[in-house]
Amino acid sequence: NKDYGLGDFLIEEDINKYELYQIARYCDELVPDGKGGLEPRFTCNVYITKIQEAYKLLKDLASTFRGLVLYMEGQVTAVQDRPKEPVYLFNQSNVVDGLFSYEYTGTKARSNSIAITWNDPKQLYKQDTLVVDDQEDILRQGRIIEKTIVAFGCTSESQARRVGKWHLVTDLSETEVITFKTSINAAHLRVGDVVGVQDQELNERIIASGRLVDSNGLYFKLDRHIDPSKLSSNISDTLIHVIIPQASAFLAQDTAIINGLVDLFD
Repeated sequence: NKDYGLGDFLIEEDINKYELYQIARYCDELVPDGKGGLEPRFTCNVYITKIQEAYKLLKDLASTFRGLVLYMEGQVTAVQDRPKEPVYLFNQSNVVDGLFSYEYTGTKARSNSIAITWNDPKQLYKQDTLVVDDQEDILRQGRIIEKTIVAFGCTSESQARRVGKWHLVTDLSETEVITFKTSINAAHLRVGDVVGVQDQELNERIIASGRLVDSNGLYFKLDRHIDPSKLSSNISDTLIHVIIPQASAFLAQDTAIINGLVDLFD
């Protein structure tokens, strides 16, 4: 909007609407409302009454769906924290010196009580506070570690409760931070992507990493010598995970009938 928004600075093509569509689908999924019914996972009900810094307002609006607003690849793009499949795998063969560094959050950063400020329709949309606790962690720690948050644009008690539970799970479960250096092979990754980490220094079942040698994927080169005694006598018990760069279809059998024709798969 050119009168009340950023219309003088952004045009429609500057906004990544395709990512917004994916976010909207996730927000519109129906979830239990805590009263025996269903409601959309995220809704935003807000009345903006004063001029404020544009980027801060965009961040506040994105917080309603657990998101961020970033400028990347020439567009304003919203990124959401939602269940996703990993898009890339890091291991000793594609990180610098094959080194992963691990750090852990302090116990004071692991909140076990979340106080959520939201707007209650039963009180003429005045602000109210809802507290969500993790009783087991409080008993284990012997203390309450509280964090206060504001559920921007939230007028649903069950949505406010879900916001609090998300913060609890995030603080108590996501306690490990991993850092490493890689090369141009990871240039396609974007903020918000989920990646896998295969660190054989921490997992004895991972005996080696490597890269494909030919374009057909028939041969690959490992990053270390393998002791034959570590391999299973039954080759079917040995798993190999391969990243396929393009869309592909794989079948569990050697042949398949597609459109009345028998196709062979090597």
